[in-house]
Amino acid sequence: MKHGTNQSYGTSEMAFHNPLNNIDNYAWNKLYKRSLFEDVIYPVGYLWEDIGTTYKIFERAESVFLSNRVLYYYYKRATNITSNLSTKALQHIFELRYIRYKDLKETYPQISQMLFSEVVTSAFAFYRWGICENYNSQKLDEVKKFLHDYQNSILHGDYFKSGKLHKLYFKFNAVYNLLHKIKFKLRFLKQYFRIVKCI
Repeated sequence: MKHGTNQSYGTSEMAFHNPLNNIDNYAWNKLYKRSLFEDVIYPVGYLWEDIGTTYKIFERAESVFLSNRVLYYYYKRATNITSNLSTKALQHIFELRYIRYKDLKETYPQISQMLFSEVVTSAFAFYRWGICENYNSQKLDEVKKFLHDYQNSILHGDYFKSGKLHKLYFKFNAVYNLLHKIKFKLRFLKQYFRIVKCI
């Protein structure tokens, strides 16, 4: 959608391309017909639960209207989840994007690669944070299984920018882990000294 315009789209044209690229999954900036939520609920116990819900609503909608009018505002707080990612949030983002990919890949093949790349990006982000924080080993084993199951697609897909890092993960996993642990510690120290400087 171009800024400064109002547009209306049919679902087949719109719902699984533009929203995922430009509008995203956020629940807060949309108005819905109540009937679209019949038998659809936000996943219980998940952070970023709208990833697992919004695409289902777009799939049911007969049309989607986009407006450039500011009807209400999103209040930014220092503690909101979009400003404070955690390992748990990254785990949930990965899991929900993976479910969405599996739900949509057959019906909407034109965006399956884009959806898959989002799953892979989320998987690596969750894995990196998880190993640095000694996160739940069962959940880390699940993401490792995903990465190894799709190793060929990840290494040979033309839609990933960090190809060298992905190769390092598969070929020299211990080195990959060490590099990210060092990076994580440096980021923590940088934040610590910034706080100390402000005191």
